[in-house]
Amino acid sequence: MKIMKRITLILIILQVAITFLLVSCSNSNFLTYEHENPQYSIDYPENWSVETGEDLLATEPPVLLVAPSPQLGRVAIAVIKDNKLYPDQITAGSELIFQRMLQDFTITRKEGKTERWDWSFEGRSKAETNDDVFVFGYYKQRGNYLYKIEGMADSTIWNDSIIDKIVSSFKLL
Repeated sequence: MKIMKRITLILIILQVAITFLLVSCSNSNFLTYEHENPQYSIDYPENWSVETGEDLLATEPPVLLVAPSPQLGRVAIAVIKDNKLYPDQITAGSELIFQRMLQDFTITRKEGKTERWDWSFEGRSKAETNDDVFVFGYYKQRGNYLYKIEGMADSTIWNDSIIDKIVSSFKLL
């Protein structure tokens, strides 16, 4: 009986902690990250961190915007100089990577050239917890640079439009 009470208490504490993290993610103010060469800026929630990542195609390590709990969301901004691939070819490669990483991955929206992006996709997968995980990629070719924004987010961050706010804030300087 004592073990059941302890387990119940631990589960309640975990639920409160997760709820606090989710609320703090959705109600945060935004900061601006500015990259020097090539010049671009992007906004991100103040309680997220800015890190560097890896991308074999990128000219330099991509910038990662990471939620307080990395399982909630992350956004990678990579720049490829002297790009020889079309944005839809890069997208196809990213889709394959997501399909290999995630179970039940399906593309929910795929677009060619829009006013803002040269190519984009959004997808969804079921996580081990049975929550939806959203994946996305947005690509823009300017001169001899390809800018790509890719990432993953849980349903709370996706539904609160945090990813949309981050992606739509991207500007070339």
